[in-house]
Order: sequence, then structure tokens, then C-alpha cells
Amino acid sequence: MSDPENPFEDFAKDFTVIRIESSGQVTAHAPDPEEDFRQLLGFLPDKLNHSLDLMSAGDYQGIIHLWEPVAANQFFRADLDWSERPRLRVHILGGRCLLFIAYANSHGGDFRYHLRRAFGILQELLRCEPYVSGTGDPPLSVTETLTQNLNFLDTLNFAADWLGTYDSFLELLEDISEVEVSDAYQKVYERARQLREATGARERP
Repeated sequence: MSDPENPFEDFAKDFTVIRIESSGQVTAHAPDPEEDFRQLLGFLPDKLNHSLDLMSAGDYQGIIHLWEPVAANQFFRADLDWSERPRLRVHILGGRCLLFIAYANSHGGDFRYHLRRAFGILQELLRCEPYVSGTGDPPLSVTETLTQNLNFLDTLNFAADWLGTYDSFLELLEDISEVEVSDAYQKVYERARQLREATGARERP
């Protein structure tokens, strides 16, 4: 069984680690995106913790910049099947949730780009099922599962408010349709309902 303190050990142990800067940016050539992602795995916990500090300070651009070395990788997606690696999923889903909130709150620079990025990540998050305890290796405890589902619910509650505020702006973007925005609304509320059932959380007034 994997070491619970190091959920990345088995996932990366068969791969040669190339030279990496302290920022998490790969400086040597990685042959493919999968290997590139494996080289960045060990930086995910620190990035997640640092992101929470930046979020508390309202530094949304800082969060976006922090995740840049990882965010472009095709394997850094919450909607991939991480069911056998629930602790790794915590860091990936957590990072994607923080990136969604950061883009949604970033009003400087290219506002349309930030809207598109936020909406795209939200669509990805809505394909993610609630956490389940006791599965994977190592599994999440009941308490850990509850905590992560509550975190996910907080993100979707924010998403509901964001869609209510920016739906008209999203519909003005040529590559986002009114149907897609309406569908996202429905899925946010449905997924939030499932998470409330899983956690016992009350519905917001």
C-alpha cells in the first residue's frame, strides 16, 4: 500500500525525474505531456497550500500565475478518472476549483479571456462526481471525504452566484451559447444537491 503521507509515490516512482526549478517549471525537455505531468506531481501540495494563502489575500492573478506550469498540461484535469488515486484527486480538483475562482474574479487584463477560462473550468468541474470514502489506494477517511465534498460544494455555491451575475456577459461571447450557460446552471444546482445529500449540508436560502 502507498504511504498515506506521500500519495504521489507510486504514481511517479517508475519515472526518471528531470531537472526542475523550485517554481515547478520543467527546465529540461519532457518527451510527452504524461511524463511532464509526473514531473510536476510533487509540487501540487505546495501549490495548493500557497493558493489558499493567495486566495485569502485576494491575489487572483497570483493564483493563475502559480498554476501556469501545470495548468496547460492535458492531464491536469479534474474530470479524468482519478478514482484509484483519491488523494491525488484532492490536489487536482482542489487546484482546478481555485483556478476557476481565480479566473472568475479576475477583472483586469483580457476580461473575455478570463470569462472563457472560468466557464471552461466550471464545465469540467461539473463532470466530477462527489468524493466517496473507502475507495482507492490509499483511501480517504470518512472525515476527509466530508471535508473535500464540503469544499467542492463551496465552489459550486460560488459558481451559482457567479453565473447569476455574469450570465449576460457569457452569452455575449461568440463561442459560448445561451444553451450552454443554461445547461451549466442546471448542472450546478444538480451537483450541489448531490453534495448536500452526501454531506448533510443545508440548502442555501
